[in-house]
Amino acid sequence: MSNVSVKPGNPNATHDISLFDGKDTWGIRLDGGFDAVQQLPSDTSTVVFSNAGSKYGDGETGMSHIEQRDWSGGRGQEDFVDDNSRYFDAQNMWTLQPGKVFPSLQWKIADGVRIGNSHLPGNMKWQSLISATRYLSNTFTAGSAYAADKAYMWIRRRGSPGTLTFKLHSDTAGDPGAVLQTVTKTISDVEDVVSLFQVFDWAGTESLTDANVYHVSIYGAAGDSSTNHWEIGVDDSGSAAQYSSDGTTWTAADYTLYYRVVTADDAQKWHMFILEDVLFAVSQPDSGSSVLMEWDESTDTWSEVTIDNGDALSGTVKSVAISGKLAHMARGTANTIWTLQVDGTDRNGQTDTTAGNTADVIHAFYDPVDGPQIWRGENDNDYVSRASTAAFNTDLEFGDDIELEEDVLNIADYNDQIWVRTTSKLYSIKNDRASKLNVGLEVVPEPDDYSPMIAKDYYLYVGWSFSVERLYGGTLDDMGVWR
Repeated sequence: MSNVSVKPGNPNATHDISLFDGKDTWGIRLDGGFDAVQQLPSDTSTVVFSNAGSKYGDGETGMSHIEQRDWSGGRGQEDFVDDNSRYFDAQNMWTLQPGKVFPSLQWKIADGVRIGNSHLPGNMKWQSLISATRYLSNTFTAGSAYAADKAYMWIRRRGSPGTLTFKLHSDTAGDPGAVLQTVTKTISDVEDVVSLFQVFDWAGTESLTDANVYHVSIYGAAGDSSTNHWEIGVDDSGSAAQYSSDGTTWTAADYTLYYRVVTADDAQKWHMFILEDVLFAVSQPDSGSSVLMEWDESTDTWSEVTIDNGDALSGTVKSVAISGKLAHMARGTANTIWTLQVDGTDRNGQTDTTAGNTADVIHAFYDPVDGPQIWRGENDNDYVSRASTAAFNTDLEFGDDIELEEDVLNIADYNDQIWVRTTSKLYSIKNDRASKLNVGLEVVPEPDDYSPMIAKDYYLYVGWSFSVERLYGGTLDDMGVWR
């Protein structure tokens, strides 16, 4: 809007109020002039201090302001009066400690699990894409041959900038060379002004050659200014970046861009566990065989485990149970249970030779009468059974099958007994007998092959219908975020 002049002491102001978003200015004339702005003696808020009502509403009287000092109840509550330790929503906020609010933990992507190149350490500095630094680039050397599917960079929007352009280049004498891929983003893609780890996903993939040098570059629009521009997250302890005003002549920078170039996403989940003070992770891909990885605390990297003695891991792991110094892995009904042993620096494997020792779900439990037990769920015939623990290189010996009516999704122990979650039911098992808890889970059956279930303190938490149910004794309460 043109011809907007509003400032203190201006006798010829064009409007009563002006609003400026960093790019455009709007003038507002109040109906009735400044007398239209009044403060009423009773401001509505969210806490009742009389019998006027129990919820906030327009025109509700008898309300008062109140401070909030505790957010440990978590997000997802619409009305403050329901629980004064909860709140409606937040982003990247740590509220688990009563009376405290902190920024959430800074996350970092470990190397070794996924093929690609990246630079993602700690502290973040911001570099504007304007003037002499309108163009930024960063060099990297492919650590192996791979099909690059997408890239990520930390970006932040300021005002209303023009188009943001990302490019993947080959190398020409140390500078960005031929353009291999291009992706653009606008403020319609990035609507918020908070920083984000933005994905730049090009069509198809780009084949990168092992040991070849490549560049990622990013630049803003020619019309961007100090008010309206993009900012890029950089590491000021590095020096792998370059800057340019025109994208042609490049100058070495005293920082390194935060970036990540990776292969296509894999449909899989990971089972993480600690065995003999070592952190392991085994994949469960939608197709193909699982991969067993080990975490190196000194380098913050994952590496694939090599089995030193015994049987190698094959097939798809669906569940893991830790019993003493052994990790038992269920591999479905096509493969018998496989066991990992950590013996000093050796990683040893054992495949059960008993043909019937198959499982879709496996769980370790200390029975108050029979001692340590290994429970399994098998979904070809819909049953659970248990075995006493066995030494390494000794097959488990499972007892009689306890038949259920449908597939086993999860097994947990709670209140000194085993609980089994099936497609639409919840069973407790005591003295090798299954007892169904009639709580109505069959109204919304679980279609997948897994449903979360965990015992915590005095409660058993069960995932159901995009929510969480909490069991205490014989009472099941819904704990969904809408409560």
